[in-house]
Amino acid sequence: MQVAGSTSPDFTQKGPFKPHKAVQGTRFRATCGQAPGCDQAVNLSLTVTVPSSAPEQPHGSFPIVFLFNGFKMRASFYKQYAEHLSSWGCSVLQYDHKFWHTPADASEVQFLDQLIDWVAQQNDTPNTPLSGLVDISKIAVAGHSRGGKLAALHLAGNPRVKTAFLIDPVDSTTYVPPSPQNPSAVQALAGLGKRAGMVAAGITCSCNPAGSNYQKFFGVLGSGSWLAVILQASHQEFLNAPLLNWVFNHVICPPAGSSSHQVTMALTSAPLLRHISGLRLVLRPWPSGWQ
Repeated sequence: MQVAGSTSPDFTQKGPFKPHKAVQGTRFRATCGQAPGCDQAVNLSLTVTVPSSAPEQPHGSFPIVFLFNGFKMRASFYKQYAEHLSSWGCSVLQYDHKFWHTPADASEVQFLDQLIDWVAQQNDTPNTPLSGLVDISKIAVAGHSRGGKLAALHLAGNPRVKTAFLIDPVDSTTYVPPSPQNPSAVQALAGLGKRAGMVAAGITCSCNPAGSNYQKFFGVLGSGSWLAVILQASHQEFLNAPLLNWVFNHVICPPAGSSSHQVTMALTSAPLLRHISGLRLVLRPWPSGWQ
């Protein structure tokens, strides 16, 4: 799909690949080493969505995006982003941990290198679901809410991460103040000049309070970073949760915006792809005439 009169792909539309869940429900035991607050290893349930081949796009090694959930949210609530990214030539890894046990942030950031190493091993081993599919040198991170904070911490502290995309991120708050166990991502990014893209809600609430939300993140990002604010979106419109979760989310995080989750997620998916593509992480051979 191409915009009329343009040489750029139209990322608001589905791409030429068919998303395929190559890994679903695979158990992975992650450890947190000597991180502050580390109390136990954590069993993760992995989902990896990959592009299936299309006539104009042969199979090859694809960049990988690690997509992190919001607090107590599930990977399936964000599958629209994973599938949209995959349709344009990205592999996407998501994970869930037990609902009743959320690791401290300093512990959870230890998981990424272990997951990268697992993906690399799977990629290099014949006859695995990911064999030959992932270019492990091209790694991006993204996330919503607390997941956006985790993505920002990875951008600040992990040299294997090339870029980040933050979806209405939330840093440390008065409810969970900065500490060695839960460090501030804004403080971690300050002075580093790191570049990231961000889409945020115009409506603030207790779940994305002023003083801990996108404004603080954008203030410490480097040159070339960008921000889009969806004025009528609230914090909970950036995911697609089942009805009971949706009701609960809007009870604890009122008010709801007039922008539906369908509109908000669509408005977020295209900039997410554009940001990654703009940094040349998506290096597929575009059809003739595309740049």
